[in-house]
Amino acid sequence: MSPGQALSPTTGEAAPLIHFGTGTARLLGLMRQAGADAVGVDERIELGEAIEALAGADPQAGACPVQGNLDPALLAAPWPILAEEVDAVLAAGRAAPGHVVNLGHGVPAGHRRGRPHPDRGTGARLDRLGVRGAGRVGGMSGEAVGERRWDALVIGGGIAGLTAAWDLVRAGLRPLLIEARGYTGGLVAAGSIGGARMDLGAEGFVVRGRAATSMLAELGLRTAAPHGRPRLFLPPLAPGAGEESSQWGLHRFPDNAYLGIPADPLAADVVAIIGQEAAHRAAQDADLPGTVGTGPEDPADLASFVTARMGAGVLERLVRPIVAGIHSADPADLAADVVMPGLRRATAELGSLSAAVAAVLERRRARQDGVGGRSVDAAVEGGLFRLTDALREAIEAGGGSVRTRTGAQWLRPGERRGQRGRTGAGRLAGGESPRRVGGPTPSD
Repeated sequence: MSPGQALSPTTGEAAPLIHFGTGTARLLGLMRQAGADAVGVDERIELGEAIEALAGADPQAGACPVQGNLDPALLAAPWPILAEEVDAVLAAGRAAPGHVVNLGHGVPAGHRRGRPHPDRGTGARLDRLGVRGAGRVGGMSGEAVGERRWDALVIGGGIAGLTAAWDLVRAGLRPLLIEARGYTGGLVAAGSIGGARMDLGAEGFVVRGRAATSMLAELGLRTAAPHGRPRLFLPPLAPGAGEESSQWGLHRFPDNAYLGIPADPLAADVVAIIGQEAAHRAAQDADLPGTVGTGPEDPADLASFVTARMGAGVLERLVRPIVAGIHSADPADLAADVVMPGLRRATAELGSLSAAVAAVLERRRARQDGVGGRSVDAAVEGGLFRLTDALREAIEAGGGSVRTRTGAQWLRPGERRGQRGRTGAGRLAGGESPRRVGGPTPSD
């Protein structure tokens, strides 16, 4: 029996293994290569796309069986919409040698004993949610079931949605906030590691004006300046790349770098992380024309830009782990001009990426928030997740409601009654039937 192989308790033979994860669209190939006989796919990637990615991970073996991936939020949609989506998943699954049809991940509360009554579902029945008028909220039980009136509806429970709902509460309104995931906070979320609750995404913020600090003060939270030096936990370099250790190790962030891009690729702290060979490749950035990687015909993503200028070593050992920790996304999925506004333009103007990074760092060092000369970087005592926790508590304490596992799939305009709008089974303007907006739920 190979390591990690499971045996059937009845036959004693090797049992098929299904590897399933959520938010693992970029890892499907690795999941296949890990030895799975079938791979589970959540609703965040199209099933056909997932089948192609899995086949590409092992071209010799070809496609593999899949499991998934109907969006759980669809359980609350009208039957015609749900049936259409089921048919689409079944059709896509025919491209695989085997297909186990099920939900992408999780069953929202209230749906665990079959299809619920329309008035008691917890999904995206936005025609049942009252927005400044009468309506019903799914997922409530006991005396709470029935007519509830809300002054506003906020879709998405990330930091922006929580802030919007909090502002509505401060204005004397009662908002309803819905979030498709099982938690609020979005990229500002917490998890338990070693028994301690800590930030899993962003852990600090940049002070620009007083909006953030005044919000924290009103919520009873205190800011703190970051202290200590962040570190990267990285595997050893390839043999001959300049590192003798064969163990994973901690490396301090380079002193002069912007999201991992070094201003001096040959600096000792950079070489220690990426190795001599990769450092010399990165230093060639200074000899390249400023047009390399910065033209309108060049790929716009951050990974392609960094690789074109400084090579794969800087991307894999510095930029990718740092960007993933800050933005919870791969650099290949992020536009360079969005994550680092103006950096590509500055590279073209100054002639190199290293020069553009040096200019950015100089501006950052000179910039102050105007209060005692403090750094623009700040954190929240106890963790940034305390901010999103406090926002949710304030919303609910002010008469609003926050509901997770409740995704929005479509909106339906309602009939007008006097001065107030009422949600109902109306039709869209122009006689068009209401339809689900394709793609991820608004919080994804």
